[in-house]
Amino acid sequence: MSKIVIYLDEQACRAEALLRIQKVTKKSLSEIRSSLVNGNPIVEIVLFKGDYDSHAFMLRSFLSLVDEMSLQARIYELPEGANPTNGAYSEDLEITPVILKNILSAADREIDRQLGE
Repeated sequence: MSKIVIYLDEQACRAEALLRIQKVTKKSLSEIRSSLVNGNPIVEIVLFKGDYDSHAFMLRSFLSLVDEMSLQARIYELPEGANPTNGAYSEDLEITPVILKNILSAADREIDRQLGE
């Protein structure tokens, strides 16, 4: 299972952005601000572990927020067992928002197919 990791640059420290990020991620403002300042990921989630629907909803909401607020995001799809360390990943692990949306759409179709919908 792969892990989706999203970093934002410090421009996301604006009050409006912090509040909207908090609403989407359900993290505390201090945790979000600390992650931004220290270069840690804002989102770190194993997509297919646990409640896929809630993970997918949060990721889609987060991507919409990034787009609406014109925030700069770096998104990585990490192999199982990889741990984020200040975004020091190979460029081949970085994905675009469009690729992440495609991953989510393909997973939705597969889940629907398996459930016979």
